Amino acid sequence: MVPGMSYADLDISDGTEASIAYLKLMEGKLPQVEAGRLRQALRTYCGQDTRGMVELLARLQEL
Repeated sequence: MVPGMSYADLDISDGTEASIAYLKLMEGKLPQVEAGRLRQALRTYCGQDTRGMVELLARLQEL
């Protein structure tokens, strides 16, 4: 319902990957550089997810 929205070019591209990344961060055992990379990848993924939900709501409101 939201043409043009894709996760394909993101480091984290689906909910399962996001969950695994979050759990790794919460364990607190990752090197600082890797933890920073995962945090940024999660922010990007979650931002895309939020934009997708906003766009989906807009499409549904048009119906």
